[in-house]
Amino acid sequence: MLKPPASLLTLHARQIPEAVALQYAGTDYTYAQLEQMVLRVCSSLLGAGLQPGQTLACLDDDRLVTGLLLFAAPRLGCRLLPLNPALPLSLASELLHLSRADLLIADDTSLQLDVPLESSSELLTAALDESGDLEPIEDSALEINETHLLIATSGTEGTPRLVMLSGSNLMASVVASRKRIPLSLSSSWLLCMPLFHIGGLSVLLRCFEAGAMVVLHGGFDVDRVIEALDMQAITHLSLVPTMLARIRQTDRHLAPPDTLQAVLLGGDALDSALEQWAEVHRWPLCPTYGLTEASSQVATRFPPVWNREPGNVGHALDHMEICIEEGSGRVMIRGQGMMQGYLEADGRCNLPLVDGWFATGDLGQVNERGELIILGRFGEMLISGGENIHPGMIENQLRMIEGITDVAVTAFSDPEWGDKLVALYVGEADECVVEDWAKRHLEGAMRPKLYRKIAAIPCNDNGKIQRNLLINELLK
Repeated sequence: MLKPPASLLTLHARQIPEAVALQYAGTDYTYAQLEQMVLRVCSSLLGAGLQPGQTLACLDDDRLVTGLLLFAAPRLGCRLLPLNPALPLSLASELLHLSRADLLIADDTSLQLDVPLESSSELLTAALDESGDLEPIEDSALEINETHLLIATSGTEGTPRLVMLSGSNLMASVVASRKRIPLSLSSSWLLCMPLFHIGGLSVLLRCFEAGAMVVLHGGFDVDRVIEALDMQAITHLSLVPTMLARIRQTDRHLAPPDTLQAVLLGGDALDSALEQWAEVHRWPLCPTYGLTEASSQVATRFPPVWNREPGNVGHALDHMEICIEEGSGRVMIRGQGMMQGYLEADGRCNLPLVDGWFATGDLGQVNERGELIILGRFGEMLISGGENIHPGMIENQLRMIEGITDVAVTAFSDPEWGDKLVALYVGEADECVVEDWAKRHLEGAMRPKLYRKIAAIPCNDNGKIQRNLLINELLK
């Protein structure tokens, strides 16, 4: 039987109280200490008027605050909405309204929002204050099948939707992940991903379910990550390809420590040149495919295997099924990790299914070994010269050119080609060199008609290309 998320800290605070659960900003917090901090947060939230059945939102840069709220909110019978602190105020306000948030925890108490607001710094001060006695908290914890999290999808266009995840969704994903990628009491997971996305939050849940330690960074800093790998016996690491590329660009030709067992790499396609560099230096890469709607992981390639097809993310985890929709080529999923649905403006839950299957926004194939191959985004398909072309296919080829560190392909309307392909890239390579390489290696409609060197590929906070902004680079 699955344990509810709220019980994970409590269980290990009793069984391994002196084990370090979390390291953050130079301080170690044991399971017992973290449990006490969560209880103090619960008392503070009750004092602020939070009641069972309500929605608690968080808009804060301090990841320790978000981590504490992840375990405090369900104990009080409340669902949690963690928001990106970099969101425009208008969008944050819209999401707060959509979620019907009853209380907001934020570091900026001057925010003009239609939600009661409490200071995150005061909440953290109370959590760290060991001088007072802890008052018992009435047992009003969420049932495991109730909604525990509301997560804004990281879409690159339009207003994000709120995904409703139950405790059973989350824990099914946690248990299946641990079965695929071993995690134990001696494990140490370096977490530099944001905690307003399911990818970061799920690392906390996985580690606290296993009794492992989380080394939590306040953000991604390449020097701090390398230092942690050198000094702290890290066993697990979560990255997006952009982060790994920045590690590569340090020119230190970094070989990871022997302690490192798995580097989960998701969020976007892994280019062949970066994978070849990782193989040379023996990085234990585990390409993974997941989405918010599935409570994080759907498929992961483990143990690390080299020289697989581009986009190969391995087999589905045990709690999920995968098939490819005939005709469209879309990846379809179903399983225990599947969300309860999208929260609609009228408060209803909308779960769009086709014969029980959820249609993702990704194109894929399943090879003869049953492994999932991600080809790219469904809505990003281009039609050039009458041929269906996904930009990711061309990007994977162009990344092989020496002197290119990042690349994105887009198109503009053309009476002859339909979609006239344009390659935007970052790196030292001259445009004429890139064009010459493409003439020799890419055929017909697969070959871009224009090449432009730019300062940076526009990406969102999760490292995914913001394709709706690419055309703006051509106009500069």
